[in-house]
Amino acid sequence: MLAQARRRAHAPPDHHRRPPKFLMPIYSYRCRKCGELTDRLMSVAEQVAAIGCEHCQSDDTYRVIGSSAYHASNNTKTAKLDPKYEKMVDTAMRNSTSADEHRLLKKMTPFTGAKRD
Repeated sequence: MLAQARRRAHAPPDHHRRPPKFLMPIYSYRCRKCGELTDRLMSVAEQVAAIGCEHCQSDDTYRVIGSSAYHASNNTKTAKLDPKYEKMVDTAMRNSTSADEHRLLKKMTPFTGAKRD
């Protein structure tokens, strides 16, 4: 039990772990005959020049470059915002009645005007 606790204490955080080895990329192939795309999940080690088209069963296909994913942090997204956007938000907040920090105080009855039982 103590040994397991020590191993967990020295284990790297989850965000530093390598992805599992079973993840494989999706390759897209375009058919020269019908022009349709066919996607195939294959290992990086597989060197396949062409695959059969799912739509017309032609073997005349070629690999196309697909899009990739990029995950930016919230700090990066905020840094890329247009400076005009911040001014627009500030103006909208100033013009909004719900942004008034004294709105609740204005609704309250002063102690001097309160009724006593």
